[in-house]
Formats: sequence, structure tokens, C-alpha cells
Amino acid sequence: MKTASSKPIALIVMLNEARKSFILFNRFNNYTTNIDYSLYGYLFQLCKQHCLIRQGKQLHARLILCSTTPNNFLGSKLISFYLRNKRFKEAHHVFEEIPERDLFSWNALMIGYASENYYVETLKVFYSLLYENLESPPLKPDNFTVTCVLKAVYGVSGDSFLAKMMHGYVVKNGFDSDAVILNGLIDCYLKSGDMEMAKNMFDEIPERDGISWNSIISGYSRCDYSLYGHLLQLCKERCLIRQGKQTHARLVLSSTIPNNFLASKLINFYAKNKHLKEAHHVFNEIPEKNTFSWNALMIGYSSENYHVETLKLFSSFLSENLESRHVKPDNFTVTCVLKAVSGVLGDSVLAKMIHCYVVKNGFDSDLFVLNGLITSYSKSVDMVLAKSVFDEIPEKDVVSWNSMISGYFQCGFYEECKGLYREMLQLEGFGPDGVTVVSVLQSCAQSNDLILGMEIHQYVIENGIEVDISVFNSIIALYSKCGSLDYARELFEEMGKRDEITYGTMISGYMNYGFVDKAVNLFREMEKPCLSTWNALLSGLVQNNLYERALELVREMRLSGVQPNAVTLSSILPGISDLAFAKGGKEVHAYAIKSDCNQNIFVATGVIDIYAKLGFIQSARQVFDHTKDRSVIIWTAIISAYANHGDAKAALDLLNVMLSHCIRPDSVTFTAVLAACAHSGLIAEAWRIFELLEKYGIQPLDEHYACMVGVLSRAGKLSEAIDFIRKMSIEPSARVWGALLNGASVYGDVEVGRFACSHLFEMEPESTGNSTIMANLYSKAGRWEEAQELRKKMKRLGLKKIIGSSWMETCQGVKSFVATDESNEKTGEVYGVLESLLGSMRDDGYVMMDEFKEETM
Repeated sequence: MKTASSKPIALIVMLNEARKSFILFNRFNNYTTNIDYSLYGYLFQLCKQHCLIRQGKQLHARLILCSTTPNNFLGSKLISFYLRNKRFKEAHHVFEEIPERDLFSWNALMIGYASENYYVETLKVFYSLLYENLESPPLKPDNFTVTCVLKAVYGVSGDSFLAKMMHGYVVKNGFDSDAVILNGLIDCYLKSGDMEMAKNMFDEIPERDGISWNSIISGYSRCDYSLYGHLLQLCKERCLIRQGKQTHARLVLSSTIPNNFLASKLINFYAKNKHLKEAHHVFNEIPEKNTFSWNALMIGYSSENYHVETLKLFSSFLSENLESRHVKPDNFTVTCVLKAVSGVLGDSVLAKMIHCYVVKNGFDSDLFVLNGLITSYSKSVDMVLAKSVFDEIPEKDVVSWNSMISGYFQCGFYEECKGLYREMLQLEGFGPDGVTVVSVLQSCAQSNDLILGMEIHQYVIENGIEVDISVFNSIIALYSKCGSLDYARELFEEMGKRDEITYGTMISGYMNYGFVDKAVNLFREMEKPCLSTWNALLSGLVQNNLYERALELVREMRLSGVQPNAVTLSSILPGISDLAFAKGGKEVHAYAIKSDCNQNIFVATGVIDIYAKLGFIQSARQVFDHTKDRSVIIWTAIISAYANHGDAKAALDLLNVMLSHCIRPDSVTFTAVLAACAHSGLIAEAWRIFELLEKYGIQPLDEHYACMVGVLSRAGKLSEAIDFIRKMSIEPSARVWGALLNGASVYGDVEVGRFACSHLFEMEPESTGNSTIMANLYSKAGRWEEAQELRKKMKRLGLKKIIGSSWMETCQGVKSFVATDESNEKTGEVYGVLESLLGSMRDDGYVMMDEFKEETM
């Protein structure tokens, strides 16, 4: 007997070469009788694919001649071949000849019928499968069976009875987690017109695929268009942008103009996904807009913090519906507008306007609206009106209390915040929640009220308030701010989940108490610090006067891939200013322009301050001129710059321009202008500015009085200055007496100097500056014994003049120098130049040799 391998035939079959396969098969069949019959299955598949009816029948005939009864695999292939070629009688005959049919055979027959759209026959075969296999072990349908049957159900026209029967079978037999089967059920319900069941099935699918969406969208296009609203709501909730746009596209293709309800759903969908242009386009297409559609667009803008656009839309709403009785703003409209008002920086004018509208239109009994008013007034720092609204609410809820307490904290009224919390503890029905304790704990932290903070911490534990990460961060902030750093760190270590605020709070706590290394070490523990944490560490270094380390940290920050923002730049600018680091200042300014941070109020103010301190007053003015939003802070910065340069005229001119622009100066502005007048000896102007304080409702502060004393003293009006001090409404401070002492020193008035020092020695007993000035004043007046006695007293008390230091920017960077320091390799040259300068000054009569020695004692 000859034998041969069938592998070459199988390979050619797999390559889909029909002609070559049969030629080789015939040769192979003539060559040997020991054939691998499983090869027939591949050949039947080939005949099916290429519709080779004659060859397929020949293969079947060979099997019959060989007295071969097809097994389930080969039988399934034969069934599929015959059904594909619409030989249903032969297919069923093959099926009947299979001695022990398995599920594979049944599926083959059903799939064949269903593929050729013989749906009734498919259902009959399924019925036979169920009732011919009831005995043990039962032959149970699988997911392929059910999918095939659902296709047949879909193809049978009629009501949803069959679909519901299959739905019951699917649930009973555990197929309700198969996405393909669930999609088939949706199609069945949609075909039968049962949209409610289709929608319910769609909602129950945990992870919808593209087929699910296409099915439901196609179904809706054939049915009631109002059902689109539900679909668009799902797209909005799941952020399914592509599917939502497909739904909208079907509406457009069907020439359907959305009504207010459907348009509102579309607007909400687009707004939620930040497609506000499309949302506005849908809104404009609505033929007759109602309040519902206006609210939808306003809520969309407000949710994305487009507050100005929200207010403009509200204005259009009012103006376009003046004569309408039905289309008017409701409480949802007003609540949305109040949120927009809260997001717009400025005074309380807008809040007052909306408040008037609320009262006029009868919304002053709506609790949500009143709570929104409290928030709006709080954001505009008008806590008097906020409290007035709060007091008028007859039945306050927890949101009312939280809005008021939060407002007090945000506006810096920490005692009022804590007082209202104590009142809230006495309420019946509800008490403080997590939102409440966050605001009150932060107020305790800012006011260093550790006792009340600990009571609140205990209240949280005893009353089972949920300690989420914001509450935990507030507790840590309380203890770290109040100096209980060990306990704060203990709580920090106990936290299961930390965020950037947690780390920033702990780092700031260490920095506030000078534990710089601990703060840096904690920062280094973070795998990937975020921007806010970098800023917290940077701010702490500047706070501790570690300016050079702060600059190094900025460089490290950029190398790590984190780009500085406006907060970073405003934090580092004071350090650059104090170092007089011109190159660094210019680099920061250039980066601010490049990163579009140069218009930030704090960055612009810092850059103006740097240029002014470095002597580049014109550059400071250019920064000011290019700043678009000139608030009082920016005006004060440039006025201070000119004041520090002794240009009182420019400072006064800028103040006048500022007032002409209706910008209200603050106490710092007046201090800067008065300082400029003091440097330039402008007594009349100083008095005029001082009197303006009352006009703008500003109570004169210590620095204002000190500037006025400086103005009078420098002008030689020492008696008038003393009289001014005696008439002050507050107790004179060391700053005021210091200004008088400096004036006495300039004019050599020993008695006035002694009078000023008698107060200064009580207030600042350890100050070396006051003693040095007085000793020099004695020397100038020739009262050597008193000068010597004062210097001996200073030595006896261990008082030493603080060593002066300065910085110089060189090509190698910033170099620092300290008085009497001889560590520099060029010390000899430095002191040589210094002696030469002093000699020239003495020749011109500016400095006496003994005075210089006394200054450097």
C-alpha cells in the first residue's frame, strides 16, 4: 500500500488556490487509499467560498462511496456548503445523517438558515434544539446560538413578543453580560417599535461599544425624535463626543429643527464638552426660544467659567423678551447669573444690581437665590450686605451658614467666622459639616487660634464628619501654622492619600518656623512634585531670605520639565530685587513675556520694583505703560519707584493721573507719595496729600505720620514736627521718633535728638542705629564726653553695629561683600580704591575722618 502526505494539499487550500487544490487532491486520491479525511473539511470550505457546487458534490459523493459517515465537524462544513448554495434539502439531509449531533452542528444549520434570511426555519431549528435535548446531559445553546436566533427574531416582522421571549431566555440563562447579545436584543426591540424596552436595554449595558451606539441611534432615527433627548443626556454624562455629534448629524440629515427641549439637550452636551461655539449655534437655530433654552446656554457658559459671556447672555435674555409674558428669567436663571457675578472680579456693584432684580421680581423668597447672593457679596468683599441677606433668610439651611462662614474666612474676618461657627453649634436639626469645618479650621490657622482649632478637630471625630482630603489638609494646616509641627507631621504620615496641597501645607509650615532643611527633605521625598509644591518651597526659601538657593531651585525646576507660572515668578522677584541681580531680573521679565505672564498684576508689580531698585526707572515706566489692567497695586508700584528715586514731581503727577482715572488710592499709595515729598522737601504738597486721607476714608497709619514727621524734620521745622507728634491720634511709634531723630541729626539739634532718643531707647533698647546717630550728633556739636559716654554704654551693653553687606554683579555671577571682610583675593585693591574715594570726599568737605571711624566702630 502506498502512502503520501496531505500537507501540501492543506497548504494550497489555506492559500485559497481552489484549482490547484483539486488537481493535487485528485492525484493524491488516485495515489493512495489511506487519505486524511479531515482534509475534506478544508475543501468544503473552499467550495463554499467560491460557490464551486459541482466540486463540492463530488467531494460529498467520494465520502458516500467510502461509506464515511460525516462527524460533527465535517457535517457542519457540508451543511454550510449546501446552505450557502441554497441547497436546503441536502443540508437538512446531511444534518439528519449525523449520528450524535453536537452544538456545533445545530449552530451550523441555524447560522446557514439565518445567513440566507430563512428566519422562520432558523427559529424552528432552535425550537427543535431546545426540545430534542431535554434529557440529561442536555445540549444547551451558547452565545453563538442566541446571536443567530436574535438575528432571526429581528428579521421576523411583528410586535415585540418574540423579542421579549428571547430577552427572558437571555436573562434566565446568563447571557445578559454578553455585549453582542445585548446589542442584538436592542435591534430586536427597535425593529418591533418598542423604544422604551430598547432604551432600557441600552441603559443597562455597562460598557457600550460602537455597535450599541449605532443601533440605538439608527433606531431613534426611525422613531419618535423626542427620544433623542435621552441619548444626548447619556452622551453628555459619559463625555461621548463622537456619538453625540453623530446623533446631532442624524437630526440635521433628517431636516429636523430641534424643539426647545431637544435643543437644550444638545446645548448641554456641547457645553459640557467645551464646544461652546457649537452650543451657541444650536441655540441660534431655535425658532422660538423659551426660558429652558436660555437657561441651558447660560448654565453651559457659567459651568465653564465664562462669566462675562454669561452676563452678556442674561442681558440679551432681558432685552429680547421685554414684551413676552411667558419667556422670563426664573430662579435657575438668577442662580446661574449670581454664580457669574461671583466669578467676576470687582466691587459689589453687579451684585447690588442683581439683588435689586431679585427683590423686584419676587425671587427674594427663594433660598437658592439668597444663598447665591451671600456668595456674590462675599466674593466682592462686601460682608456687611452679605450678612444683611443672611439675617433676612427666615429658614436657613446648611448651605446658607456655610456660604456666610466661608465668606468671612475668604475676606479675612477670622473672628466673625469663628463666632458664626459657635452660633451654628447651637442649631437644632443640623450642624457643621465638612465644608463648614474647612473654613473655620483655616480661620483658626490664620489667626493662630490653636485652642478652638483643637476643639473643632475633636468635634469632627466625635460627630463622625467625613474626613476627606480637604478636611485633613485643613487640620494639618492648623497644627503646622500654629507651630505644632511634630503633630502635624504625625497626621501627615497617617494620611492614606496625599495631594499637592498636603505637601505644600507641610512644607510651608516648616518654612514659617525656619526649618528649611526639613521642608527641603520632605520635598525631595516626592516622586514627581507638581507646580504648586515647587512654588511652596520656592516661596519658603524667599521668606527665609535664601535668595540664591531660590534662584537655584528655579533652574532645577525648569530642568525637571516643570515650567514656572505667574505664582513662581512673583515669588522669586523679591529675591532678585534684594540681590540687585540685574541679569536675573531681565531674564525673569523676558520669560514672563514669552509665557504670557507679564500681564499678571503681581508679576508686573515685581518687575517694576526690580527695575526701580536697580536704577532702571525708565524700564520700570515702560513695564507700567504696557500693563493693560492697571489696578491700584500697579499704580502704587510705579509711584513708589519714582518716590524711591527722589522724583517727587513724577510721583505726584502719577497720583493725579490715577485719581483722574477714578482709581481709588489705598494707604500704601499715600505712603509712597508722602515719602517722595519727604525726600524732596515738598511741605505744602505733603500736607495736601495727608489731608486727602480723610477724603478717601483712610485712617492715618503709623507710616503716614512718620512720613509727615520726616517732611517737617528734613525741612528744619523740628518744633512743628514735635507739635505734630503730640497731636497724633495714635501712639507714636519708633518709626515716628526715628524720623525726628534723623531730622535733628541733619540740623545738629542735640536737644531734639535727645528728646527723640529718650523715647527710642525705651522702645528699641537693643538698636545700635539710634545710639550711633546720637553719638555722631554729640560729636558734631563738640560734646565729646557725652559721645564717649554713649559709646562706652553701647560696649557695656554688648551692642554692635550690624555689619553692612552689599552685592555686585560680575561676569561670574553675583558676588557678596561684607564690611571689614578681607577674605577676597583682591581685598588690597578694594580698600585702596576706598581710601582714594574717601580722600577725595574729605578734600571736598563731605566726610570727617573721625566721623567715618565712628560710623565703622
